[in-house]
Formats: sequence, C-alpha cells, structure tokens
Amino acid sequence: MDESLPLISVVVPMYNEEENADECILSLIKVDYPAKEIIIVDDGSSDRTAEVVAKHPVRLIRLEKNVGAAAARNEGIKVAKGDFIAFTDGDCVVDKFWLRKLIRNYANQRVGGVGGPFRNPKSGYFSNYIDLTVLDFLSGKKILKCKVSHLATGNASFRTEILRRIGGFDPSFRASGEDELCLRVRKAGYDLVFEPEAVVWHKFSVLEFIKSQFRWGLYDFFIHVKHDKYLEICFKILVTVMSVPILILFYVSSGFLRYATLVFIFSLVLIAAQNVILPAMKMARIYRSPSYIFTGSVLNLARTALYQLGSVCGFIRYILSKFLIKFKPAS
Repeated sequence: MDESLPLISVVVPMYNEEENADECILSLIKVDYPAKEIIIVDDGSSDRTAEVVAKHPVRLIRLEKNVGAAAARNEGIKVAKGDFIAFTDGDCVVDKFWLRKLIRNYANQRVGGVGGPFRNPKSGYFSNYIDLTVLDFLSGKKILKCKVSHLATGNASFRTEILRRIGGFDPSFRASGEDELCLRVRKAGYDLVFEPEAVVWHKFSVLEFIKSQFRWGLYDFFIHVKHDKYLEICFKILVTVMSVPILILFYVSSGFLRYATLVFIFSLVLIAAQNVILPAMKMARIYRSPSYIFTGSVLNLARTALYQLGSVCGFIRYILSKFLIKFKPAS
C-alpha cells in the first residue's frame, strides 16, 4: 500500500442488486488506488445479493431488513477506517481512476466533499438526455471543475470526520438524502466541488427516471421544511397549486383583474420556456440534431411535471400529518 495516499473507504448500499453486484464490485476492485477499502452494505435484500458480494474480497455488512439507502450508508460510515468516504450505488460502474480524480481536490482544507458526473452506458435520445441533465444539475450547468451546492451519492465523497460530526445521512429521507446532507456540510462551513473527470457509469431506465423525479419533488419539500425555508416552499406551492385556479379566473374575470391574471400566466409561460425548451435547445446544439428540441422538450416537460407533482404530494402529506397529530384523540 502506498503510504503517501490517504485511505479511502468506499461504501456501497445494495438492495436486490444480484444482477449488478458483480460488475459494480469488480470495477471498484480494479480502481487504480491501492489505499482503499470496499464496504458493501446489503440493505435487507430478498435475492442473492449477499451471496454474490461474499465471493469478492470486500467487507460485507448484512442488515436484517430494508432500511433505505441513507440508513444503509450510515452503517458503512460507522465502520469505515478511511479519512475519506466515497459513495456509489450497486447499479453503477466506476472509472479506473475515479478515486484519484476525487482525492486530488482535498488538498484544499475548505473542501468537505467532492463528486463527479454520471454517464449512461447506452446511447440514444433518453440516455443522452439523462447524461446532460444530470451533469447540468450537479455542476451548476458548468462542465468545468467548480464549487457546487449538492452532490449525488452515486458519485460522491466526503471527509469522514465531517460526516460523523454532522450525524451522517438523515434516514427519514428515502430519496434526496444527499441533498439534505450536502446542505448540512455547507452549513458547517465547507465547500463542495464538482470534479468532471471522476466518472461513474449509471444504468438509468425510464421507470427509474419517473420514480426518481417524483421522489425528488416529494422529499425536496421536506428538506425545505426541515431547514425552515418556508418562503421557498410557499413560492413553489403557489406556482404549482394556483396555476389551474388562475387560468379559470382569467376566463371568468374582466377589466384589471383579467390583465393581472394574464401577467401571471405569461410569467408561468416564461418559467416553462426556461425550464423546458432552453435545455432542449442546448441538447440540440451539443448533439447536433434538431430532433432534440422536440424530444428534449417532452422529456423536460415530463420531468418538471413529475417533480411538481411530488412537491404537491409532499405538501399534502405534510398538512395531513400536522392535522392528524393536532387532532389525535388522547389514549
């Protein structure tokens, strides 16, 4: 082992990843970084995931029941020996130089976490769309090394000391847990860095896309609640929930009220154009195909709608939980 390299613990939560575990672990073993330990947390799988993992020279932690990726990662954090902890997922394959690209950014002591981009192993409209949107989301629409506000745990690393000091992941977040964690890392006074050369390949299906967008919207609402960002919550809910009533009001109103509703509708159209059409035009330029303006717009519209639907469901769930707690009869 190279004594000049800091030890990195790689933590991978797996739930029913029997088909992907071999490929994932083999890619981690082949990573060109000798000072590493690989920790696989079997999150109560009902298939042969644990048996597949046990064939490899890695540390296996088996949980009796499925507790979610956030809680499973916390189990890995507890036993990790490295000064740094890198995370990926069971359906991912990492680049050979993944850890070296991540670790070089920690020379700056203000850096608390480093992550990189995802690539889809397949090629096509959907795969290219996912690659670009995820890259834009992580890098703040920059393809260069830069400071960011969040990292995705399929391709992220943190200083172990920071993770333990802030209490690790919040297990109540079954999705978007990394966003909430990154918020606390930044509140602790550390920077997050996007490293474009630390690549991870991630298999992403249409069904996973639909589920993930809805879950992100749902749990993003609860992240805002936890950190008292009520103004942002009100704006998001107002724009989403009031859209239909405003349209109805436009048709039944007259005079000044009608012009006021028209201004609001026009602002919604501008927001939609910015979030739906403009990214699709960017894809058309990058991939040199005008057809991306249509397909990208459709996918962006679906992504926005699913996220907003998740946010509204989060709002309803929050209100119901408060209502039920308030009026719960005494036992």
